[in-house]
Amino acid sequence: MAVHHMGTYMIRLVASSMFAAALVAESAVAQTTPAFKMSGAATREEILDHTLSAYRGRSARRENPQLLGSVTCGYQGWFTCPGDGSDRGWHHWGKGGDFMPGACTIDLWPD
Repeated sequence: MAVHHMGTYMIRLVASSMFAAALVAESAVAQTTPAFKMSGAATREEILDHTLSAYRGRSARRENPQLLGSVTCGYQGWFTCPGDGSDRGWHHWGKGGDFMPGACTIDLWPD
């Protein structure tokens, strides 16, 4: 399974054994193609414009009657990351601002 984080970093997750329910982080690999490009010193407005806007692409209409009356929510899982304009590096994911095997903890739901 591959999890993409803002199109910039990728975490490869593998099952620790054929029967284990837990997944472990195998690596964190920097990708060369970002999801969007900001200037060197990103402003708050640039960040908000690229992250808090509605999806503008095409999507197929899907009927989901099982979702009627349901509450769907999620947790983003990070507070800051390299390139977001805060100059704090990876904050919240791991120890010491690092995002690499052995330095980060990622909860997976459902567990």
